[in-house]
Amino acid sequence: MSKYRFLLFAGLFISILPYLGFPSSWDTFMYTIGGLSIAVVSVLARTQFKNGHKEVVVEQRPAYVESTPLPPRRVRPPRPKSPKVMSHGDVVAASVHPPTNMAE
Repeated sequence: MSKYRFLLFAGLFISILPYLGFPSSWDTFMYTIGGLSIAVVSVLARTQFKNGHKEVVVEQRPAYVESTPLPPRRVRPPRPKSPKVMSHGDVVAASVHPPTNMAE
């Protein structure tokens, strides 16, 4: 967890602490520990910032991703269907039926 994220969550915890219903002595103890931890982490973050250190954030990426090539694109349009030829040489015209409307 980064220092900045810790500071955010610690601040949110301290802001909701009065509404959690702990006894007064517990609240005092948690306020003290929370305040000291925020102070220490913020001083550490500030010194690293002044020294020019960048916080290393590890990106979670999948270990292995298979790349599949895209299928080849067809350059030419498909060939039109040729008319059927009977065995004795007569050409039969291809019958084209208009689409039927299912609603009628």
